[in-house]
Amino acid sequence: MWMLWLACTGPELLLTTAGRGEVAGLRRSQIRQRGWLVAAVAGVFLLSAGVVGYLMATGPGHSPAVSPGSSSGSSSGPSSGAAAPPEGATSAVDPRLAAVVRRLRGTGYQVTQGTTEDDTDCAANAYGQTGAYLAEHRCVGLHRALLEVRSPRGATALVAIAWIGMPDQAGATALKAELDRPGSGNIAALSKNDAHYRSVVFRGLYYASARQDKAVVTAEAQSMNPGLTGAQLRSIAAASVR
Repeated sequence: MWMLWLACTGPELLLTTAGRGEVAGLRRSQIRQRGWLVAAVAGVFLLSAGVVGYLMATGPGHSPAVSPGSSSGSSSGPSSGAAAPPEGATSAVDPRLAAVVRRLRGTGYQVTQGTTEDDTDCAANAYGQTGAYLAEHRCVGLHRALLEVRSPRGATALVAIAWIGMPDQAGATALKAELDRPGSGNIAALSKNDAHYRSVVFRGLYYASARQDKAVVTAEAQSMNPGLTGAQLRSIAAASVR
């Protein structure tokens, strides 16, 4: 009897059992697919969050730290926005001073460049009536220099040179006339602040001046030891203002 029942219901039972197995397998497959989909979505989300975080960290307003001394695209030289020197003021490698050195060497002297200095307050660096004149008629720049000039025989002179820039040519002409007046004073020589040359006293005996456009250049020579004549000292001063 049991065998007959199994014979009658076996195929359906087997089909029902097989169908349930297929459904279970299909469900497991769907669950696995959903798991992979969830994992993929989570991965995309994490990757997107990482990209957004990187862009926020390196975007406008944030730049990577640069270690001291490393380049960040700008030159380490002087900034192009640095203020230009005032008209009439010059640097230690002033071309006019270089021209003076060449002229003196061309006449047979050995020339050593000493102290140089730039300033914009001419009155504070002048003495006598020249100081008062420059306080009223302000310059636009001052460059001073010292040159040590030695003859082939070892006789040495110190030359104090000054370039005084004025606002215009008329101002430069008037300043030259003031400087050339006997006893009117002059621009102070840098030797007063230099221990090596402090003993050299300029007496105004070997003086020369010239106007160069809107500037006045003055030069005064003084012996540091015996050997140079008055004519030679005057010649040295004249060559320094040409």
